[in-house]
Amino acid sequence: GGSLLDRPTESGLEISLEVTSHDGKWVEPSGGRFVLIQKDDDQADEHEIVRFTCPSYGWLLVKARLLSLTGLLPEGHSQAGKRPFLHATPGSALVTLLSENRGRGGIHLSPAFTGEVDSAGAAWPTTVSLYLDPGVPLATTLGSLTEQGFVDWTTQGRNLAVFNIDTALNRNVGQVRLRFGTELAEAPATESLEEVASIVLARNSAGTTQTVVSDGAPAPYGRFEEYLSVSGANDSASVLWYANTELARRSRIRAQYTRELLLSGDDLKHYPLVDYRPGDWIIAPTHLPHDFVRVQEVAVTKDANGISGVLVLNDRILDAELRRARRFQSTIDGSSTSSAPANPAGTVDTRQPAAPTGVRIDSDTFLDARGEPVGMIRVHWDSVTTCVDGQAMEVVGYEMWWRPAGLNAPWRAGNVAIGATSVGFEPLTPGQEIEVRLRARGRFTTTPGAWSNPVAHVVATDTTPPPSPSALTIAIQGDQAILTWNGRTIDGALMPFDFSHLTIYRNSEPVGEIRSAHVAFRTQLGGWNPAFYAVAVDRSGNRSQPGPAVTPL
Repeated sequence: GGSLLDRPTESGLEISLEVTSHDGKWVEPSGGRFVLIQKDDDQADEHEIVRFTCPSYGWLLVKARLLSLTGLLPEGHSQAGKRPFLHATPGSALVTLLSENRGRGGIHLSPAFTGEVDSAGAAWPTTVSLYLDPGVPLATTLGSLTEQGFVDWTTQGRNLAVFNIDTALNRNVGQVRLRFGTELAEAPATESLEEVASIVLARNSAGTTQTVVSDGAPAPYGRFEEYLSVSGANDSASVLWYANTELARRSRIRAQYTRELLLSGDDLKHYPLVDYRPGDWIIAPTHLPHDFVRVQEVAVTKDANGISGVLVLNDRILDAELRRARRFQSTIDGSSTSSAPANPAGTVDTRQPAAPTGVRIDSDTFLDARGEPVGMIRVHWDSVTTCVDGQAMEVVGYEMWWRPAGLNAPWRAGNVAIGATSVGFEPLTPGQEIEVRLRARGRFTTTPGAWSNPVAHVVATDTTPPPSPSALTIAIQGDQAILTWNGRTIDGALMPFDFSHLTIYRNSEPVGEIRSAHVAFRTQLGGWNPAFYAVAVDRSGNRSQPGPAVTPL
């Protein structure tokens, strides 16, 4: 092997990883071929260490570009200067680009699919409309199709294998159960707050903005904020959709599990890259003894100590977030490869999703950063599974709109639910009566769903009274009482965040207010040995039980 690595870099070198199967045969797994592109050495180094850079064979797609400039859209078109692929299957667009590259003597990578079927022989169920910039790498085009949720891909030797999304590269191999001491050794896990955000502001190129807030994201140091530039979203509803998708991704601590692989032993049952591979769902220990997780990465290392391996696993929630993120990342980045909504191949789906039913609304209040009460709602509904004429339809999300009730006010975009049948929204005014309506969005249809019947709801108010205040301190000056308060409750704790003021009583008569601790309040004694006490009031108007009374004598 040393003589091969010593050959000139310009001669090229392909390196294949092979694994042995249970019957003893050596096979090259998918994604197991690499190309030598860089060699680094230092002739003054007495150890004569040479370093090689060998990316995956798929790296060659970076070196295949769109150089055929026929059919570019003319000036005045919204996509002027770009080459269109209109209502094409992902396979037909990629085969065309690879064929053109091969005709120019390009990269040695052949498509293992056609314009009609993917690499597993399954028909392409969707069409896309691509607008490609001249010179764009084929890797970028394939990346956009992957990020937007149309395809998965890998390499198989010198072939490019492209599959319908979440099919061949999303296998359930639950019979693979990895165990500590048999297939797994060390088990570090990573949890991080770095990606968490409670507030996301999204803005498109036209200046349309939407701000969404999560009440459930971890906020041990206060709410973290994030800004999202969504250059591919054209309207307010689309901006809101992407803002909520990003907030859903960032509203929880992300956990990823790394496991050191044991690659030998009499009890070893499951071989990496043979029995399971990246993309597969398997059973492995996480924080639970046995959990259903997805293989994110398999890394194999060979050194003087032999062969070792590392396995990276994602839990179900993180995997869903990663898949959701890749479906809109190209829109956020303003990728030069854009796509129109997917339709069943060869058709334009104009069916309308049915209206959601069973709409239910709950509400609550919380305190904002200033201690002001803020209303929030959570809307629930039944899944939509058909279009308006009763035919089955795949629905990917729902839009929630709202308006003040009884004013015939215009409807306002509220929030978007992706793959769920409930959604929250804030801020609202406690005690405000609102109306809510929803509509579904189909996976393939270009027609928004029918609106649900509006449902009215009065946003909950804060009805929890503050604790009773501590006793006032009294001093007498002439015919006046000078009253002060230490800012504490009757139990010696600080007043709640939404505290507003104290109402001061002389006997049973209100005589004034105290809004801050240690501020003197003067009032007439108003008789012989009157009793003074205070009642705490919060910003929602809730009143406490009276605090202890004090008298001059």
